[in-house]
Amino acid sequence: MRTPAAGPRPGLVAAALVLLLALQCGTAAWAQQALRVGVYQNPPKVDTVGARGAQGIFVDVLEAIAREEGWTIEYVPGTFSEGLGRLQRGELDLMTDVAMTPARQAVMAFHAEPVLHSWSQVYARPGSGIRNILDLAGKRVAVLDGSVQQSFLVQTAASFGVRPELVPFTDYRGALRAVQEGMADALVTNAFHGNQHAAGAGLEDTAIIFSPSRLFFAAPRGRDRAVLAAIDRRLQAYKADPDSVYFRSLQRWTSFGRPAALPWWFKWAVATGAALLALSLGWALTLHRATARLRAAESVQRQLAEGLARIFDRSLDVICVLDARLHFVRVSKASVPLLGYEPRELEGRSALDFLPPADRGKALAGFRRILDGASPQLLESHALRKDGSVAHMVWSVAWSRAQGELYCVARDESERRQLLGRLQARTEELQRANEDLQTFAQSVSHDLRAPLAAITGFVGKVLRDGAPQLADGSRSLLERAVASGARMERLIEDLLRLARLSEQGMHLQECDLSAMVQEVADALRHARPRPVRVAIEPGLHALADQRLLRIALENLLDNAWKFTAHVPRPEIAFGREEGENGQAVFCVRDNGAGFAMQYADKLFAPFQRLHSREEFEGTGIGLSIVHKVVTRHGGRIWADGAPGQGAVFRFTLPGGTAAARGAAVQVARTVATRGGSPPS
Repeated sequence: MRTPAAGPRPGLVAAALVLLLALQCGTAAWAQQALRVGVYQNPPKVDTVGARGAQGIFVDVLEAIAREEGWTIEYVPGTFSEGLGRLQRGELDLMTDVAMTPARQAVMAFHAEPVLHSWSQVYARPGSGIRNILDLAGKRVAVLDGSVQQSFLVQTAASFGVRPELVPFTDYRGALRAVQEGMADALVTNAFHGNQHAAGAGLEDTAIIFSPSRLFFAAPRGRDRAVLAAIDRRLQAYKADPDSVYFRSLQRWTSFGRPAALPWWFKWAVATGAALLALSLGWALTLHRATARLRAAESVQRQLAEGLARIFDRSLDVICVLDARLHFVRVSKASVPLLGYEPRELEGRSALDFLPPADRGKALAGFRRILDGASPQLLESHALRKDGSVAHMVWSVAWSRAQGELYCVARDESERRQLLGRLQARTEELQRANEDLQTFAQSVSHDLRAPLAAITGFVGKVLRDGAPQLADGSRSLLERAVASGARMERLIEDLLRLARLSEQGMHLQECDLSAMVQEVADALRHARPRPVRVAIEPGLHALADQRLLRIALENLLDNAWKFTAHVPRPEIAFGREEGENGQAVFCVRDNGAGFAMQYADKLFAPFQRLHSREEFEGTGIGLSIVHKVVTRHGGRIWADGAPGQGAVFRFTLPGGTAAARGAAVQVARTVATRGGSPPS
């Protein structure tokens, strides 16, 4: 008896239905996938519109892909740095307009087909003097924070020994506005943004072009690569079709044109070649795809070449290309005003022919070092102008082994050298005059001291020996003569000290100003006892010549001590204030006689007195000595005051600012540990 065939089991049928339903649901869910996409302000490639909108080339391409793949898109606006941070934290599914670098590949995922190719260029304000990479030294350059332009500019400038000051911004609009308003000297941006906005903002392009890059959508590393694979697939299809959304977007947002259509006879050729249809179709497809890519690449290359040509022809320095034999291949038009030669007169000839014979050996050795692989460097030589005169040239030279060419930028330093020569001669002349003045001052002081000592000695002897026989009036006159002699002796001594300040060498070391002021105050209290309250801020240090600084503090404290003589409760304070850019400003303050501010410019001139000698003694030299000491340290000194309300003398020692801060912190800790010290 035969067993009948078993029918389908109910359990298996149900399981199959559930599996099929799950697959359909999963497919539908993937098709309706919602993507969170980061956008920022970098037109025309990508830009934000309102709170949640976006536009640009990347947006057009992504939205076309999303329509075909069934995705929904939620744009998340922010800065470029914010977008990269959100992507790495997994808060975004895609980030637009990201250049691929090894560092980013380690933390992000990229598709294979680039959306765009770009490069970076520096644009500068007219009159900034920025023409090539060497001109960026010390200049303020606005960059997009976290961008590849920022890192590549630092690397490129460092290879030439140049250090620009980078000013980071969160978007290109802010960077562009900063250059327009003078907060930055130049802007680094990509070719798309620069071509569209730089000229309208009044900026001019420069010869500084670097960092060719490929631009992609980036995704979090480790995510499902289905989205990136779909982007690659669609991009390749778009680039193969010159009428696709990709080329329409390029035409809409940039000056790039749409690739030309195939020749008009192509369709007729295909119709008449039916026997070769398969082969012709394959050839046509390949040609069509290659033509589209070639036209797009040619458009980019043409714009780059035109930009380089403008820079080459407009540069004020001579830009030239030499072959490995040191023959000129190409020369910029700046050769006419600098050397007197038209470019065509130089091209094909050896660069050594235009150097004096004495300079050729040194120049040839320098070129050989670079040809042997040395890093880009500066070479100095003389150059023979067409009129027979000689120019002093500085060459910036770099070797491209791949191209077999030397790239040079030459600048005429003749005028600057002449100015430096005249400055050196003037400096030596002033130095000789200063030495003669020192010698004269010492000679005069010595010649005055001898007769002065004789006069005061003789008058003093008359007073001692003949005092009983002298009338009161005669004795008073002789006493005044002795006092005047002593006053003149002090004046001569002060003049000598002032003259010696210029000839004495300086030995900079860390000085404890607080301790130094305390010693001077103790000496004044011993020499001229008075109940003066002296408050000294602890822990004040500076880098200075200790001997000269003590002379200055002695004169400042002596001045304050003297002009508080008629005050019931005299007070003197020494401390530190915060100046511009955190610079240390030291001050000596008193509550003495003060002075009228209209006479402030006379305080530091020799022999200038704002009070009578009967009211306050002195020679009128002390503050001149202080001024001399401070200016020798590269600082400055000034005063504020009012009659009857005291005076404040402030001075800076810029050479000691950095050291002062570090030392002050350590001393402040020590003082805090020991409980501090009260005012003396």
